[in-house]
Amino acid sequence: METTKLYIALVSGNDEDVLKQLQEPEDDLDITARNQAGQTYLHLAGQKVKSIEVLKALLEKVDPSVRDEEGNTAIDLILGVKDCPVEVKMTVHETLKQRLSGKSWTELVAELLKGFLEQWMIDLLTGEELSEDIKKFKEEFPKMMATVARLHAAIEGNSLEQFNDLQGDETLLRAGDRTGLTPLHKAVAMGHSELVKNIVGSYPENIKVLDHMGRSALHYAAGQKEDDIYKFLVEAGADEELLDLNQKSPKDIKEDPQLLPGQVTLERLQRKLNQVQREVQDSTQTAEAPVEEQKPPSPKPATPPPASTQQTRPVQNPNRPVQMYISPDERPNPPPTTVDGRYVAEHLGNALTAALSEIAEKRPADPIEFLAKWLYMYHANAKYNDKQRELLSQIREEEAAKRKEREIREKRKQELQQLQEEERKKQEAAEEEKRRKEQEELQRKAKEAALSQQPGLETVMEDREEEDAPKDKPHKDVYGQTELHKLAGQTGADLFTLLNMGYSPSERDCNNKTARDIAVESGVRENVEAIDQYVQKLVEMGEFDKLEDLMLAGYDKFDVVLAKLQELTTSLPEKTKAFLKELPEFLEKIQAVFRAVQTGGLADLKVALEVKKLALAQDQRGRSLLHLAILGGHRDVVEHLTSHFPMAMKCKDNLDRTPYHYAMAVSEEMASILQKHGADVLAQDVKKQQPSFYKDHPEEILAMKSELTSGFTGTQHDAEKETSPTQGTNQQETQEEA
Repeated sequence: METTKLYIALVSGNDEDVLKQLQEPEDDLDITARNQAGQTYLHLAGQKVKSIEVLKALLEKVDPSVRDEEGNTAIDLILGVKDCPVEVKMTVHETLKQRLSGKSWTELVAELLKGFLEQWMIDLLTGEELSEDIKKFKEEFPKMMATVARLHAAIEGNSLEQFNDLQGDETLLRAGDRTGLTPLHKAVAMGHSELVKNIVGSYPENIKVLDHMGRSALHYAAGQKEDDIYKFLVEAGADEELLDLNQKSPKDIKEDPQLLPGQVTLERLQRKLNQVQREVQDSTQTAEAPVEEQKPPSPKPATPPPASTQQTRPVQNPNRPVQMYISPDERPNPPPTTVDGRYVAEHLGNALTAALSEIAEKRPADPIEFLAKWLYMYHANAKYNDKQRELLSQIREEEAAKRKEREIREKRKQELQQLQEEERKKQEAAEEEKRRKEQEELQRKAKEAALSQQPGLETVMEDREEEDAPKDKPHKDVYGQTELHKLAGQTGADLFTLLNMGYSPSERDCNNKTARDIAVESGVRENVEAIDQYVQKLVEMGEFDKLEDLMLAGYDKFDVVLAKLQELTTSLPEKTKAFLKELPEFLEKIQAVFRAVQTGGLADLKVALEVKKLALAQDQRGRSLLHLAILGGHRDVVEHLTSHFPMAMKCKDNLDRTPYHYAMAVSEEMASILQKHGADVLAQDVKKQQPSFYKDHPEEILAMKSELTSGFTGTQHDAEKETSPTQGTNQQETQEEA
């Protein structure tokens, strides 16, 4: 036990380490272990530890009724501390109440036999929920305790006659008192051989009873100088090999009496008896005078007391009153009306008056004994009640203080939350203002950039000459995004102004997304509607050339606008109605030229290109017919497009790469054809790379070639098939908006 971490922490008084060891104990820790002095971990805590949490934890795990070699329980040590804190008392009381409340009659009797139970412990058991065993035990306890006290008083006074008068209940003959010793153990320790012989002769089983140190009566007999009691017990059947708590047998002690000297045992016993007697005297002071009055000194006798009265220790009177709980509040007692009665009440107080009234009412067989017992407990009960009232008052004061402290903490918490909320709102307002200013600055810069370059749409008329090549596209960053793309994902952006300034909604970035796609993904509905309204405005105003250019550039969200215009067909001009009617045919022509390029059929391509502007058609990656013909390796198609439609060599994909960029990556033959027909060898893409760069770094272009030849067509016709569910969704969105 002494080597465990818990023991070391308790001895050093380190409450934190003690709690840690209790919560995370060692694997081989025996919480019920005791040291050579008979002390448990709870004994050590009662001497060293100040933490209530430690006491609670140990009270739940360790038996508080165990006594050490001095006869003290852990409860004695804890409550015996001067000015014991109220919290500690409350903890002990509550633990004992819980421990005793669940016990049966047999278990309660076992606690009584160990000498652990006292009246104040039994008084803790209150409430209607008590079991029948506990109720019965509470009724019988005073009588049983009185019998035990008389038995031990007879042993201490060496009164065989008194002891014989009390023999009746064999069970109580094994009961220990607050020393932890049974009547037989105590008789042996005090050397009362006649009492020992009487007890063993009448109740031979008592020689097997063990005390709080695991010792039989033979252990104590072995340490005495005279061996007559030892021999008698051995002959009666006592076990000489029985080991006590310290692994010592009576034979060991007999061979070495210093292991348990008889004189030391007697002195230890006497110290405990004196301690108990002092506690009884303190609790049984009479109430004859107020507390403030000083007790008058006793007169000094004229002659010295006889020698027989000068003893080293007080002799226990076997006939003294024993503890008995008789409540003075059982019934109201009217004050006496006689002169003598008033005199008694005035000088001896209510205690004697109430006691005499009780005697007069109950008429006991032995009034003197009844009066002695009643007065014996009166002041103890009154003192106990005063302590209870004081304890209750302290508890209420502490509860009020804790309640006030909780209110203060709650108020501070609310104030802190309010301050945090105000600070959060200020930060949000500041961040919102910062975002607003940044957006305004971004829009301002976008407008300035747009005004500085004024891009034009790639409009192509049916009778356009070959020299009318597509105009330069709006400036794009390295990701292929225009200012329209950048503002599409932001709320409050004026996209309509940018669209009117010439930015095309058909332009795609490196991810093949239009500005409308980005607005949809960002959830900025106002920007989606702005782009749709722009396209719808083109239809309503009859801007057919711009609409055709959008279709040629691969813009694929006409279905959303057309769904909205279905309800307006009656109010549209005839030219607009005719355009809308011919729109499917125009889209079919675009699909036809892409199919012809894919298959490499030159004859089909010539038929499909009856309208020259179809040579500038682009797929959803911004790739023109010439881009796709180069990727497909159709030499004759490339030759035909470059010779008959030279403006096709200036078409740019989503990253501003011309067909010549593609040709340099695919093959020298294709590059030579384009170079022969005047391709721009210095054209730059969004990353400022010229066509010659892709001759050394063809990976990206060859990846597109692989996709195209492995089954990916890239035509608008296939794109419509792939996105048909999306188109249906767009139509549903349009209907909801309407």
